[in-house]
Amino acid sequence: MNKKSFNTRSFLSIGTFLFFILLAISGIALHKTDDKPYTFFKVFSTVAHNISAVGFLIFSTGHVLKNWKAIKSYMSGKAKKMVSREMLIGIILLTVVLALCLMKTVGMSKAHGLIP
Repeated sequence: MNKKSFNTRSFLSIGTFLFFILLAISGIALHKTDDKPYTFFKVFSTVAHNISAVGFLIFSTGHVLKNWKAIKSYMSGKAKKMVSREMLIGIILLTVVLALCLMKTVGMSKAHGLIP
């Protein structure tokens, strides 16, 4: 009988994806119930969100470690040792998202009197 070996790369990819989906859904549920009193659903969403965040962190770390060689080649040009176009676009996207987060935080902090 030919038994297939356990595919760690697939396991980590699927686990990362599933925990990401649970993290997103529970985060949306928490956002929708933010101003409401605690209910069973809100507590469940909080627990699911916290546990899925830990699971996502563990699985994504494993995924990065398992695919480190490929990630390194994506991040830099192989021959010229320069930043690839994909890496540059990713950095720009991350910078824009962080700038938007900072602007929103400053606006909310001013509205709540946390900063002058």
